[in-house]
Amino acid sequence: MEIILVIAFFVLGFIIDYIASGKRVNGKGIIPSLKFNLGKFKFHIHHWVGLLLLILIFLLINYQNYYLYSFLIGMIIRSLSVPDSFRIITKI
Repeated sequence: MEIILVIAFFVLGFIIDYIASGKRVNGKGIIPSLKFNLGKFKFHIHHWVGLLLLILIFLLINYQNYYLYSFLIGMIIRSLSVPDSFRIITKI
């Protein structure tokens, strides 16, 4: 039964990220990515970066909740499926 809940939280995270992040590249989502300019470069911190940092913080403080990890991993997998997910630094 527990594995079914873990899978359900993964799918839920995937779906929520799909809804919240925008359905296409440069699409307006409910939760925008962090974007800023620094000199001649534009930085785009995608959702997956922040979510991965959140997981690392939870691991460092030894927080054990497989449902939360499954949910966050589902969101990360969805964020990585966007074609520009690795385009973090670009020239202006």
